[in-house]
Amino acid sequence: MEKSDSVSWDGHKWLFQTYGCGVVICRDKMKLVETFHTNPEYLKDVESTGEEFNFWDMGMELTKPARGMKLWFTLQTVGIDAMRQAIDQGFVIADWIEEEVLKYDSFEIVSKSQMGIINFRFVSDKYTEEELNDINRNLSKRALEKNYVAFLTTTLRGKVVLRFCCNNPLTTREEINKIINDIQKWIKEETNI
Repeated sequence: MEKSDSVSWDGHKWLFQTYGCGVVICRDKMKLVETFHTNPEYLKDVESTGEEFNFWDMGMELTKPARGMKLWFTLQTVGIDAMRQAIDQGFVIADWIEEEVLKYDSFEIVSKSQMGIINFRFVSDKYTEEELNDINRNLSKRALEKNYVAFLTTTLRGKVVLRFCCNNPLTTREEINKIINDIQKWIKEETNI
């Protein structure tokens, strides 16, 4: 990091924050001003200078929201140790999913469990790649329609995969087993296999 001109960091997923709790840290603060500065007529009297700058010139908004308060409040309420445990549990949950998925020949792990994320897909030599992509998309749609579990799809190596981002530390192993079993049932319904 010490060699970087800038670093971006987002507390959204692993620190359980809403969107908008990110930060860009620049070695040279004037790079932000150069990027975001606007010069409308109604702000001429408070124009940023090389010595002084306005916070609206450092981001897209014209105010300085206290977004860091959300993260500060969470850390004060929950504590660093509990946050660490919650993050670690997300990694464990992704490992559980991988263990369950490996029990079935009808799944291909496209990217192994790492940092709480795993990507896998239904596969069968009875279908073309395009058909497999459609089946995997339909599995995600079905879960969302049922308001049951939210795993979305993404494309890796040209294949549509089911992406599980495991950041709910309250998820149990039993729930994971049920989710994977339900996906297997949906596959049978989708494919008549």
